[in-house]
Amino acid sequence: MTYPLLNRIDILLPIEDLLQIVVRDYRLGRVLDFLYFEKGYEDLNVKLVTASGIYVVKIFNINRSYGRPQYYVKGLVEFTKINVRVPKLFEHNGEYLYSTPGKKTNTFLCVMEYFEGNNFTEIKATENDLINICKFIALINTCKFPVVQGYDSWGTANLVTEFKKKKQFIEPEDIELILPVLKDFSKIDFSSFSQSVIHGDVQRAHVLKNAQGKYCIIDLGCMNVDASILDLAIFLAHFTIDIESLDEVNQLMRLIVHEYNKVHPLPEIELKCLPLLMQSTYAIYLIASSAQITGKNNPSAESLDWQTFGRKGLLKMKKFNTI
Repeated sequence: MTYPLLNRIDILLPIEDLLQIVVRDYRLGRVLDFLYFEKGYEDLNVKLVTASGIYVVKIFNINRSYGRPQYYVKGLVEFTKINVRVPKLFEHNGEYLYSTPGKKTNTFLCVMEYFEGNNFTEIKATENDLINICKFIALINTCKFPVVQGYDSWGTANLVTEFKKKKQFIEPEDIELILPVLKDFSKIDFSSFSQSVIHGDVQRAHVLKNAQGKYCIIDLGCMNVDASILDLAIFLAHFTIDIESLDEVNQLMRLIVHEYNKVHPLPEIELKCLPLLMQSTYAIYLIASSAQITGKNNPSAESLDWQTFGRKGLLKMKKFNTI
């Protein structure tokens, strides 16, 4: 039986056989079990249990050229150097990327440690958690290494383009929520903003915390070089979605900005855009999820949850005061 997630990747062998070869080449012992991580829309992530431990095998999407996987592992390496906890990579013949034949071209994968912990959809983030995570984001934003640019259809920076492409899939009442945000967003000149490497998707599912209180930032699939402020806005949008009081959100934003600026100071003119960029994050999620549900006939629980997330965030922040 062909599992739907396998449509994301291009491999010649059955997945069971490929994993056996990977385990052999990486000398990880025999395969005991494996399962797919079903969240997300891009790469295929496999939890692999072997005689020597638990690992994650990331098989890159069929549409990702060599450059994106190459810089995915580059990000993991560089972030480790600056003490941002990310999954440890394993090597095969001195390389982090592993190539396997596909039906059309070679497909790339990498093998990482499995970090035993809970993400922040499973546990509630404390104020201390948010401060620690924002410091990791600030450290990431100090990086300046080149990245092969990728296009993220869920990325806040692409709000205008994605609305034009997908507005036919959006409910009229949702369009009314999006249009005022789109108008203000269109006035921002991001080329004048502080630029750096950004993670691009620091959401609650992409930060893990273990029983010892250690964190791990995962999923660099949206990593890019862009305006640093985008990382901060995306993070705040995701981690404040369940805080109903705008005064409380405002207070938390001030705290997070203060802590972020200790590591990577941003100009006040950029920071004043944070509420708008948070709204823009909700808007792009509403657009992208609506396109999945209506345009691709994919009313999955994940797509419906993201649609609710985007709509809820826009409604809450409709009258938000800037910092």
